[in-house]
Amino acid sequence: MDSLLTIQIPREAARYPAPYALQVSNSLCRIWNDTLTLPLYTAALSALFLFLWALTRPRPKSDDPPTSWKDVEKYGGGSVLVHNILRFLASLALLGLSVVSFLLSEARKQADWQLQLGLCFFYLYASILAAAATAVHTRWAPASKRNLDLILLVAFGVYFYRDIFPFATYTWPVQDADEGRILHAKLVALTLAAVIIPLVTPQTYIPVDPTHPMPAPNPEQTASPLSLLFFSFLDTLVFLAYRLPHVPYDVLPPLADTDDAKNLKERSFPNIDTFSGAGTRHIFFGIIKTYQVEYASILVLLLVYVVCTFAAPIGINRVLAYLENGPGDSSVRPFVWIIWLALGPLASATVYHAYYRLSMCTLVQLEAVLTELIFEHALRVRVKARTPEAEAAEDDATAPDQKRTSARSSMDTGKISNLVTSDLQNVARMADFMMLLFGMPASVIFGIAFLYVVLGWSSLIGMATMLALFPVSGFTMKTIPAGLNRRRFYVRPRFKRGPV
Repeated sequence: MDSLLTIQIPREAARYPAPYALQVSNSLCRIWNDTLTLPLYTAALSALFLFLWALTRPRPKSDDPPTSWKDVEKYGGGSVLVHNILRFLASLALLGLSVVSFLLSEARKQADWQLQLGLCFFYLYASILAAAATAVHTRWAPASKRNLDLILLVAFGVYFYRDIFPFATYTWPVQDADEGRILHAKLVALTLAAVIIPLVTPQTYIPVDPTHPMPAPNPEQTASPLSLLFFSFLDTLVFLAYRLPHVPYDVLPPLADTDDAKNLKERSFPNIDTFSGAGTRHIFFGIIKTYQVEYASILVLLLVYVVCTFAAPIGINRVLAYLENGPGDSSVRPFVWIIWLALGPLASATVYHAYYRLSMCTLVQLEAVLTELIFEHALRVRVKARTPEAEAAEDDATAPDQKRTSARSSMDTGKISNLVTSDLQNVARMADFMMLLFGMPASVIFGIAFLYVVLGWSSLIGMATMLALFPVSGFTMKTIPAGLNRRRFYVRPRFKRGPV
């Protein structure tokens, strides 16, 4: 019995001052708490997501004949294919560099060889995803591309934190400096695969209706993310308008099939039209359900914009603190805050224009959908009014009844006219409701937090004073019309005194 309870300790344990089991436990804890394990965790979650996605998503049935692997259009065109191949080669380069790092760490008897082995499998998984994303029209391509973007971006963020950001500080060491030139090659390949290539790769045109694709898609549908961010996809049209006195209609880009009235109706009517199966709930919830991706993106852009607006105050505060206290006040070098002051407003303006573009596109589509809904409902009312029973009742009606019917018809026509004009314009004026509901409260919260860090509890007193005096502004705005009315009465006595 005692022999069964005896723990066999290896001979190497005599070299450790602490118990061997404790040493192994501490080593494992140190490895799995290392920041380099974040890409491994992300890759594990990504693989699990793809596995569940493959199980739950039915295999699509395609009637298209199989194309040859030599067909460039199978890969989204020549430009998309070149960028995807470059990304695949960068992933393979990262895999090879990770294998070299693993062999060197094992040869040096370093304790993190398990971590290096995990990174080898990580970049092997990234290479497989990059290869799967090359055939853009296959079932796996979109999901593979999204997961590849995520895991490589996480890996880039980890290496930026470990090996690039320390150059902007006084005290932080470069954590992977022992890799030498291998680290430099890793950073270059990872920057290409995770940041540069995804930003400049053109989008693949995927038609809304695969049976009726556009002969030539709109440039916005195939522009790269960087081109969309800076609106460079419009450069050709802008320079053409600069050279010509008048731009012909046939030179303008074609309307995107995502903005086609037929496709907008098929997308939105099941959520907002009662006769299409939308139910009896308020139309607002149907609109939110239809454009949930767009409004979620708008919300994220708003929050990023609010954060970017505080870049300049934070940078000024840190520069003044450095001038006052010297480098001992912070471990971050002052050039970081100078760059921060330059890039903060640029990032804020860029994010705001991205938010404005997305919100305006959503608004224009929403106006088209609501106009279509109003006119279709008007046609239903007209068809119902022209039924044989209604016509027979109209023949039997007396003159006063016919007048009331005519007045009711005129009133319905007026309602429809109001709906497609003034009411639709009121909806257009509410395009920035996300800014009112989320942007302004987020700005207030961030402002209070920033002032609390700078001023302490005095900021809370200032906030309480603002809340206490908030009704004063409303009272002032209420009394301004009365004051203007009195002024008009005394300046121009010929006017009759109006209500005050």
